[in-house]
Amino acid sequence: MTVQESVTTRTGVERVVEFAFRLAERRGGTLTLCHEKNILVEAGTLWQSTVGELSARFSAVPVDDVHVDAMCFDLPTTPERLNVVVSDNLFGDIITDLGALIQGGWALPRV
Repeated sequence: MTVQESVTTRTGVERVVEFAFRLAERRGGTLTLCHEKNILVEAGTLWQSTVGELSARFSAVPVDDVHVDAMCFDLPTTPERLNVVVSDNLFGDIITDLGALIQGGWALPRV
């Protein structure tokens, strides 16, 4: 049996989410939270509640919420609907790789 833990702190999530809100505010766009709360219930709840609480300070920024599997569908098919995406490292790593591949900036070796 193997158990692996990921530590997510409120302080860390607040820093990332606040940065994302400020960026969305400057860009005049929507902040999209990408998570998988149905699987990572506690971490997803922390991210969702933090976005919800900080949204009061950034009332001009619309907030959207999407599961990572839906994001992997939305990003290639309707990338224009996304402006600023905030996520934890696990999901962020996956969707940035997908985004790089879509825009042609991530070189894959041809075999």
